[in-house]
Amino acid sequence: MRRKLSRGVLVVLFAGLLLGLAVPASLAAPPSPVGSVYHVVQRGENLYRIGLRYGVSLWAIAQVNGIQNVNLIRTGQVLLIPVPAPAPVPQPRIYIVRPGDTLAGIAWSFGTTVWSLAQANGIRNPNLIYVGQRLYIP
Repeated sequence: MRRKLSRGVLVVLFAGLLLGLAVPASLAAPPSPVGSVYHVVQRGENLYRIGLRYGVSLWAIAQVNGIQNVNLIRTGQVLLIPVPAPAPVPQPRIYIVRPGDTLAGIAWSFGTTVWSLAQANGIRNPNLIYVGQRLYIP
């Protein structure tokens, strides 16, 4: 049984061969969270819509691909999409109280307030902390 390949698929395969890829990443698998992805422009697409799809601005796509006029892209054109790296997950900071520490001193050294430290750790009396106590630093 023979199947006909549409013109768009042929363009995609040809573009992939030119770039040394079997199939562009935008058709083979969903975009990876870090790095870059290749996208083949389909009929009716524009840089704004492509940017929305990958979570990147149209200006970033234009800059990476050397596009001078953001309104001028062609069907079948292969674009390199700079996929943004995920935001780093902030690690909670824990401080273990040492002899001589005060909540005010700890707050000052971490650039926060006594009130926010007390609130984050459920401390009712900011003058009452003990050695070895684990404090979450907001």
